[in-house]
Amino acid sequence: MELADLTKEELLMIIKQKWYQPTQKDILDIHWQFLNQSARKLMDESIAEGKKWEGKKDMESYAKWMQSQKMFDKAMQIDEEADKIYKPMEALHGETK
Repeated sequence: MELADLTKEELLMIIKQKWYQPTQKDILDIHWQFLNQSARKLMDESIAEGKKWEGKKDMESYAKWMQSQKMFDKAMQIDEEADKIYKPMEALHGETK
């Protein structure tokens, strides 16, 4: 992974946290943090949205509830992507986070 692989938000995190050329460990750590924050935010939003429509019997409410479930599934995919970064980070840190 290189700097070019990171999103704008991840690059801004690096600039704010590091004022030198980041190492591979720094890049993976920032990317892992960003994915975890993104997943958590999306999970929270999907849970709140799902609660609005939970238990309602009309089709529109059901459709909106299903959208919230899809949002949660996306959050889980992001979380799983973060988990894939975890092992290389352990090797670079020399310890478990």
